[in-house]
Amino acid sequence: MRSTFAIAAAVGLSAASLGVGPISSAGAQPDNAASGSGRTSTITISAADGETWPCSFNPFNPNTFFFSLGMVNEELYYVNAITGKTTPWLATGYKFSDQAKVLTWTIRQGVRFNDGEPLTAADVAYTFQLIKKNPALDLNAIDATLQSVQQTGPYQVTMRFSQPAATLFYYVADQVGIVPKSIWEKVKNPLTWPDAQPVGTGPYTISSCTPQNIEYLKNPNFWQPGVPKIDKVEVPAIITNAVANEELANGQAQWGGQFIPNINKFYLSRNKNYRAWSPVGGYHGIYINLTDPILSKLPVRQAMAYAINRNRATALADTGQMPGQNQSGVILPQQKAWYNAKLAAKYDGYTYNPGKAISILEKAGYKRGSDGIFQTPSGQPLRFNIIVVGGYSNEVAAIQVIITELANIGIQLHEDNLSTPTFSSELADGRFQLAYSGAPGVTIDGPYSPLRGLLYSAGTAPIGKPASSDYERFRSAKEDALFAKLGSTTTVSQAQALIKQIQAPMLNDVPFIPVDDSGNWTQYDVGVASGWPTPSNPYAIPSPTNQPDEEVVLLHLVPKG
Repeated sequence: MRSTFAIAAAVGLSAASLGVGPISSAGAQPDNAASGSGRTSTITISAADGETWPCSFNPFNPNTFFFSLGMVNEELYYVNAITGKTTPWLATGYKFSDQAKVLTWTIRQGVRFNDGEPLTAADVAYTFQLIKKNPALDLNAIDATLQSVQQTGPYQVTMRFSQPAATLFYYVADQVGIVPKSIWEKVKNPLTWPDAQPVGTGPYTISSCTPQNIEYLKNPNFWQPGVPKIDKVEVPAIITNAVANEELANGQAQWGGQFIPNINKFYLSRNKNYRAWSPVGGYHGIYINLTDPILSKLPVRQAMAYAINRNRATALADTGQMPGQNQSGVILPQQKAWYNAKLAAKYDGYTYNPGKAISILEKAGYKRGSDGIFQTPSGQPLRFNIIVVGGYSNEVAAIQVIITELANIGIQLHEDNLSTPTFSSELADGRFQLAYSGAPGVTIDGPYSPLRGLLYSAGTAPIGKPASSDYERFRSAKEDALFAKLGSTTTVSQAQALIKQIQAPMLNDVPFIPVDDSGNWTQYDVGVASGWPTPSNPYAIPSPTNQPDEEVVLLHLVPKG
C-alpha cells in the first residue's frame, strides 16, 4: 500500500522523473482491448445513494460534484490511490519549484470540450481562480495555502502556495474538474447553479436526467482515441441497499458499489460471471459536534469511545467482511509503520471497556438520573441525536449496536434516518450532534488523507455554513502547523514521525470515533465486459462511487458480444 506522502514525495520531483508518458488509446484500455460487436453497449450502475437525482451536475457543489467529476469535467492528473502511480490527464506534465511552493502545469494540447471549443490554459487557471474567489466552492481545502493562479504561457499555468504543497498534489491534480471559462464566467451564483447540461472534456455527456435515472452517452469527440467502448451508462436512482443489491443479483445492473450482506450466497453464487472486489477504503465512524455544550466535554467523548464494541458493530453491519477500526485513525495492520502505538497504549487503545466508560463519567462529576441516564453536573441528561443516511443498511445496522451499547453505560441516542441530500447538508453545516458516516478525503493509500479530512481546520466553517471537511469543527493551531510541516518533509520516515504526532488529537481529544473499516464496495459482471480492475491489476479504485476512478474504469472496459 502506498501512502499519500509516498505519492507526494514522488510528485515533488517532476512528471518526467516518474517516467509517465502522455496518455494514448493504448494507455487508456487493457492490453487485450478489442472493438465491440457494433451493437450499442450499456453498463447500468446500481449503487444505493438514498435519494432521487437532483439533475444538477455542478462540479463545485458538495452534493453534486460526483455526477460530473471525471465523467464530464476531468482532472489534470489521475492519481491511483492504490498504487501511487500518477498519470497525465488534461496536463501532460508539472514541476514543483521554490521548495515546492510553486507548481507549474503544462496543459495538454488538442483537447476540446464537448461543445467543440478548445481547452486552454486560461480554462485551467480560471477554474482555480473561481475556487479562490468563492471559498464555498473549495471542496478540498486548497484555498487555505493557494495564493495565486496565473496563466503563464499558451499551455502553462503556475500556482503559488504560501507553504510547501507537495502533499496537496492529490487534491489539486485529481479532485478538481476543469470547467470552460467562457461558460462559467457568466454564472451569477456558481455554487447553486445546477449546470444541467455540463460542458467538459470527459468521455461522456449527459443525454437525459430525471429524478429516477441519469443517462450518460459516449462523447464521440473525446480526446483519447478509441475509447470509451461503452456507449451508454445508466445510473438509476436507488434509495436502499436492498433494492440495489437485487438489481445486481438478477442482472438488471452490471456494476455495483454498495454493501451486500452474505455476498457469496446472495450475489456471487447467482452467476458464474459475477465478481466482487472491495479493497479497504478508509473507515466509518461517529462525527462529534464539538460546538455542542455537552459533547464539547472530553469525558463524554472518551466514555463513548470506550463503550462501543467496534468488532461487534462491524460484525453485524458488514457481516464480517470488514474488521473493526481503532481510535487512532490509522488503519491496522496495513499502516502499522504510521501508528503511534506508544500514545495509543496510554489509553489502552480505547479497547472496549464499558466499566472504564462509566468510571470516566463518574470521576468527571456525572451522575445517573432516575431513568438510568447520566446527567451533567448541572442536571442535563446525556441524550443525543445521531443522523445517518437511512438507505445505507449497513450503517443503520452499526448504529443499532452503538445505541444499545451506549444505553448500557447510561448514554441515550435517538437515530434520525435522513435522505442523502439532507444528511450531507446537515453534516456540512454542522446542524447535528452526532453523525455516522465515512471520514472525508479518504483514499486507500495511507493515513494522511483521512486525518487531514478530520483534523485540518482549513476545511471547516462556522456553524450554519458548509464545511468541506472537519465537520466536527475541530480547531488546533498546533495541528495545522504539523500539516504545514508535513508538506516540506523529504523522506517517508520524516513523514511517518509527523503522522504519529498528527494522529494525537484522535486519541487525546476524540473528535471522531472510528468504528469499522469501510470497503470500496464493488461488484461487477465479467460476462458483459472485460477489463475490470482486479487485485492483480489495480489500475483504479474499482467502485463506481469513487471519482474520477469511475471514468478510468469505464475507459478500460471492453464490451463482450
